[in-house]
Amino acid sequence: MNVTFGEGTLFYDLYVALLSFANGKLGISTEQFSDVRQYVSTPIEARLAVRDALFTHRELIDQFVAENPAQLSADKLEIAAGWKHALAGKFYVLRYLAKYAVFLTSGASPNRAYGVLGLADPLAEVLGPNVPRLVHTVLLPFRDKIIYDGLVSTYNISFGGGVKRSLNEAYKQAKEAFGIITSLGDPTAPAAERPKKPRKRPQQATRAVGGPATAADVKTALKSEHVEQAQGVSEGEAKVLAALKAAGGALTSGELYKHFSGASARSVRNYVQSLEAKRLITLKDVALKQGRTRVIELTR
Repeated sequence: MNVTFGEGTLFYDLYVALLSFANGKLGISTEQFSDVRQYVSTPIEARLAVRDALFTHRELIDQFVAENPAQLSADKLEIAAGWKHALAGKFYVLRYLAKYAVFLTSGASPNRAYGVLGLADPLAEVLGPNVPRLVHTVLLPFRDKIIYDGLVSTYNISFGGGVKRSLNEAYKQAKEAFGIITSLGDPTAPAAERPKKPRKRPQQATRAVGGPATAADVKTALKSEHVEQAQGVSEGEAKVLAALKAAGGALTSGELYKHFSGASARSVRNYVQSLEAKRLITLKDVALKQGRTRVIELTR
């Protein structure tokens, strides 16, 4: 129910760099920190103030990625770029399951349930074993998982039987509607863990939003010798752009995966997320006769 030690270390290194950048831009706290050791020594009130200011000014995340003050690698910048999709607010912690803790939105309509992993310590140890529990925190995408940001405020509230029944009913409805959501801000990834009925892949969605293209056109475009790599774009990102150009400017997420058979799904998701952060592509939901699908388009 935790990320690995290495993942936890990576998260704190990136998050502290981002918070330090935000504090420098906004001047929220006189308490300065530039590394994890200084950050954990900073009063919790200052850390919370900087964190809350950052997610009020999420445009700073794109600035951080563009300026790269910490000289981070491209894959680390991709992780940080995804944090503009963070969920900040109150949640009910309802369950401690084997794979994650279940967080239910508070005051949202419709309700959603999220599978959240702990960092250094299991959430059951951080928050205590008794649930439900109302907390205030920030949920963040981290690779293909959801984590919290290590800063959590709890409310000393006891819930009676009626409230518990209402929360359980809301949880049931959220699971039926959306499943337990295990990724954030990643349109090409499955949104939730739940059984799904098989359905046919939408056909020729590209033609509705771009030009027709054959699989051979895209395959040719993806050959390394045909891919033109612009400055600030990784090789994988350049191949995504090349595939979209060959397809007339747009592909469904499923079609894009099919053409990247040599790369992992996580890698392709990261390429797409990074290109969206750089405003080189846009992501749209398109209604087809077969249902809805996600379309990835080149920015015009």
